[in-house]
Amino acid sequence: MFVILNIKGTHEAAKRPFENEGFPDDKLFISCRILSSRDRRFFLPRTLLAGLSTQFNNVRTADVEFRVGPGASPLYAHRGMLSTRSKYFADMFDSDPRTVIEVPDVGYLAFEALLKYIYYDQTEFDDDINPADLSLLAVKYRVPLVVDITEPKILGRLNPRLVCQLLATHSHVSSTLKDGLIEYISQKKF
Repeated sequence: MFVILNIKGTHEAAKRPFENEGFPDDKLFISCRILSSRDRRFFLPRTLLAGLSTQFNNVRTADVEFRVGPGASPLYAHRGMLSTRSKYFADMFDSDPRTVIEVPDVGYLAFEALLKYIYYDQTEFDDDINPADLSLLAVKYRVPLVVDITEPKILGRLNPRLVCQLLATHSHVSSTLKDGLIEYISQKKF
């Protein structure tokens, strides 16, 4: 009688003589614990939104990488998702086959917040995100609802420096924001 052993995970088997006749019915049961070097459990999200949120900044499934800010920090995304939520991205991906896109003149947190909105409609943003920067990105990348969301936050934080910055950088400010800026200027004396 022989026992076939699989040695150290290889597919080559070795035959060893089985000398011990002490097992009933010639059966040998081996109990062992198998450890995987990597957790391979598959997570199935319960909702479409939960599934989409797992794809945000997912390096394994992304087909485009943005290198954001002066430090070129990576953010990973999917062309299909970006194209369905932004006309700018749809036009860009139709004409530009690059998989790595440099975005050096943008703050990482603001760009990340814009992508979070695109992926899962996140409309609440952390206080460390400058709403004016996020609004500027939303105008540039043609995501109008983010512009609408940021306007009240911008109007709540107005100061002379921000008013000048908005007037200098936002050539396409909405009428609501423009009215708020004019009201602020009329109440303050520069």
